[in-house]
Amino acid sequence: MWGDLELIHVGLSSDSESGNKVSLRGEIRNKTSRHISTVHLRVIVRSNGIVVASKLFSVQGLPAGASKIFSQDLDGLEPRLLKLSTTKFDCSVESSF
Repeated sequence: MWGDLELIHVGLSSDSESGNKVSLRGEIRNKTSRHISTVHLRVIVRSNGIVVASKLFSVQGLPAGASKIFSQDLDGLEPRLLKLSTTKFDCSVESSF
């Protein structure tokens, strides 16, 4: 089932106005023929191989064949980490119903 949920254009960014907030932004596409009421996504951010942030969040209401844009603030993550080449992230579907 999760193979039928596609994450696209996912990335980390910092708030250009305040410069002190990091967000995960992206789009999720439902490639199934059924409505999905909730998708749980997990994001893990690593710097130099060490986990510096991990968050589980939900995207609500994903109709069959539709896409939805999401944005999630990652509290406590320093924007300066985004400038380091050693900072990597993974975002994956943890569950859906």
